[in-house]
This record gives sequence, C-alpha cells and structure tokens, in this order.
Amino acid sequence: MLDNNTQRTYKFDYGNVFKKILCYLIQFIANSGVILFGFVFCFILVQFVSNNLSNTEGTYILNVLLVIIQAAISLFFGIYTFLPRKVVLYDNYIKIQKNAMNFFVGKSWFSEVVPYASIVSCELYDNTITCRNSQFLRQQVYPCTFFNWDSLVKITDKYNNSFYIPVKNAENFIEEVNIIIELKTQ
Repeated sequence: MLDNNTQRTYKFDYGNVFKKILCYLIQFIANSGVILFGFVFCFILVQFVSNNLSNTEGTYILNVLLVIIQAAISLFFGIYTFLPRKVVLYDNYIKIQKNAMNFFVGKSWFSEVVPYASIVSCELYDNTITCRNSQFLRQQVYPCTFFNWDSLVKITDKYNNSFYIPVKNAENFIEEVNIIIELKTQ
C-alpha cells in the first residue's frame, strides 16, 4: 500500500508513436476551440471598450491588457495540451491527468479525482460497444479514440460514473488498485 508521501504513476498507452502524435494533435485542435472562443470574446470586448469610451490613454492600456491576458490564456492551453497524460495512484485517491477540456458533460476539464472509497470495480474493458456505452469516449477520456484498446481500464464508482483509461501495464494497474481497495475496506 502507498504511504502518504508516495505516489505511483502509470502512463497512458497509445499503442504506437503515430497514434500518440495523432491523439495529441486532435486534443490540441479540441483545446484550440477554447483559445478561439477567447480570441473572439476579447476582440468583442476590445471593440466594445473602444467604441464606448473616448480614445484616451486608459482605453489603450485596457486594450493592451486584454490582448496580453488572451495571449497568456492561449499559451497556457497550448502548452497544457502537450503535457503527459497519466494516472497517479495516491494513498486515498486516483488522479487521472487527461489534459482535455470537456465543456459539454460538466466534468473536470483537466483531471479527474476518484477516491478509493467510492470505487466499486476496476477491470479491463471488454471492448464491447453497445448502444448504452457507445458515447463514453465523448464523455470521458478524450475526443479521439487513438489509443491501445487492449489496455483500456474501466473504473466504476458507487455513483455509477465510469472512467475509461488506456493505461500502460493495465494488468499491474488493475491489480494494484484492487489491492488498495481491498485494504481500504478492511
């Protein structure tokens, strides 16, 4: 079992370098939607400020400040997209670092935290696509399916949420999580 200062990291499994590059590229395009929205919002805000305030030095400074803020946001999202995706096992919870923005499902943008106390099952996904679970990829890991399907792990919690994670060394990951859950429930 992990102590309070220890963490165990598992990387995402893409299968090969081409799939990894493709997945990062698709994620960058998806995250760029936020950047584009921010540019449009700042442009409208700058136009509103310019049209409704007299052309003073304060207006110019406000416009420059808005452009700097937008550039900082763009830089953040651009860099964050390419950070490594991983799953980290802590003493009391699992953190899924996915670096993906998921606006439409109301879930966490960048990472998910799953407490061991709420986990009902941790198992290898059986690759069965049914009507009920066919939309999980849009709601969970990322907007693309370019990863190693043979290492896809499904974690279900007591709130009926499912977390699908393509993890390298999936069998070791599942075994370690199940041991921790068993020790936590004793």
